[in-house]
Amino acid sequence: MTSVMFILFLSAIGSVYSEVAITVQPSMDDGFITWSQTVTISCNWTPPESGRLPQADILADGISVFSDAMYKDDVNQEDESLRVYFADSADQGEASLVIKDVKVTDSRAFSCSVSRIGTSSTLNLNILEPPLLGVGDVSSTPDFTSVGLSWDAVEGATLYVVKIQPVGAADWTTVETADTSATFNDLTVATVHNVEVIAKNAAGVREGILPATTSFETLDNRPPQPVDDLEVTAGKYNETTISLGWSLASNLAENRIINEIVATVVDNLDVEAAAPQTLASDATSVTFELSPGHAEYTFMISTVNDYSDGVETGRTISHTIAETTEPPTTPPPPTTPEPTTTPEPTTPAPTTPAPLPVEVDCGDTTTFENVVGTPMTLKCTVKNGGPDEIVWTFSVGEEGASMTEEELVNSGLNVTRDEDTSSSSLLIPALQEGNAGLYSCEHNANDGAQCSFQVIQLGKTMTPEDSGAGSVVISASVLFGALLTILLR
Repeated sequence: MTSVMFILFLSAIGSVYSEVAITVQPSMDDGFITWSQTVTISCNWTPPESGRLPQADILADGISVFSDAMYKDDVNQEDESLRVYFADSADQGEASLVIKDVKVTDSRAFSCSVSRIGTSSTLNLNILEPPLLGVGDVSSTPDFTSVGLSWDAVEGATLYVVKIQPVGAADWTTVETADTSATFNDLTVATVHNVEVIAKNAAGVREGILPATTSFETLDNRPPQPVDDLEVTAGKYNETTISLGWSLASNLAENRIINEIVATVVDNLDVEAAAPQTLASDATSVTFELSPGHAEYTFMISTVNDYSDGVETGRTISHTIAETTEPPTTPPPPTTPEPTTTPEPTTPAPTTPAPLPVEVDCGDTTTFENVVGTPMTLKCTVKNGGPDEIVWTFSVGEEGASMTEEELVNSGLNVTRDEDTSSSSLLIPALQEGNAGLYSCEHNANDGAQCSFQVIQLGKTMTPEDSGAGSVVISASVLFGALLTILLR
C-alpha cells in the first residue's frame, strides 16, 4: 500500500513540473552570432500551481553567473545598464541573462538550473569576431595586360577584398576571393596601378584595420614614336659636314621605351651616302661627313625598341649641298631713262585658267594604334578630282610584303567610294596581326598626289629574332614638297 502511494506522489509531481527549456536571441541558425550584438539567453519552465516557487540560475561552463569570475561583478549589482544583467520571474517560469556587446570570450556553454524542476540542455554560444590582424605584404607579378597578386593568409579570415585602380582613375575594380591570390586581366600596357587587399569574415572588418597596399606597372610592348622637331642645325649651303637635331617629346610624354636611335642618309638616287650611325636611346643630335659636290640628301632618324619591327618610327628631312655658295652678283650698269609715253588702252585677251592640281588628303590622324579584333576605317579625300581616281595599296617596310587594292579586297577588306564627299574609305572588319603596316591612298594619274596611314597592332610580343630597327616608307608627296621648297629658295 505504501509503495502504491509513493508512485502516485511521483506521478503528481510529474504532472505539476515540466522540463526546463533554454533559447538564445538572436538565433544561431548560421552556427554563430556576430560580435558587438546584444545576446539574451532565456530559460523557460512551467511554474507549480501551488507551493513554494522554485529558484532559477543560469550556469556558464557549469558555474553560476553569480559566482563566475567573468560575469559576477555585473550580475550581483542587478543593474540593467551594465554589460551583463540577470533577471527572473519565478511565478511566470522565466529567467534571462542579457550580455551586451558580445565578444569571442563569451563563446561558452550555458545551461539553466531550476530548483525542484531540473536542468536544461546545454547551449553552446558561438561568437564570431572579424580577423584580429590585417593582410601583410602583397606581391605583384605584372605582364603587358595582366597581373597576378598574392599574400599570406590571415587567421580568422574567410574572404579577401581585392581592389585595383589605374593611377589617376576615379573608380576601382573590386573582387572578393577566399584564396590568397587574384589575377586581373585586360589592363592597359605601361600603366601604373594601385592595389588594396583587406581580410574579412562574416562578422565584417575589424575597426581600425587598414588594407594592405602596393602598386605595380604593366609591361610596355608599344613601339616608340618618331622623333620630334627634326632639323638641320649646322652646315651651310656648300659645306659637307651636316649636323641634325631633334627632340624626344612625344616619347617622353607617353613614357615609351627607346632602346637605340639609328641615323641614315641617302642621296637623290637612294644610294647610301654615309655609313648608318647607331646612337644612344636619349640622343638628340648627329653629324654626317658627306662628299663634296652638288647633291640632294635625305636624312632619316629612326627610334628602335624590341617592338618596332614593321612599324613606321622614322622621321626624314632633306638638305641640298652645292659646289659654291650663292651665285656672285655685280651692280647693274647705269641706264638712261627712256622718255615716258602714254600707252594706248588695250583689252587683254581672255585666258583659260590652268587646272588646279589634284590633292589627296588623309586628315589630321594618320597613325592608328588598335588591339586585335578591333574594326577600323581609313578614309582619304581627293581634291580637284573624283574618288574613282583613288587606288589603295599596302606595304610592310622596304623589304616586306605589299598588296594592291584588288588583293586587299580579296583578303577580306572593303573599299568604298562616295561621290558626294569625293572620298574613298578602306574598312578593316577586325584588325589581325597581318594588317599592321602602311596603307597608301594614291591618285591613279598623279604619282605625287597620295597620303598614307600607319596601322599599329597593340599587344604584339616580338621574339629576339624579330626585333630590330623599324623599316620606313617615305611618301612621294613629302619628298616632292621638300624638293620644291628648296628649288624655290
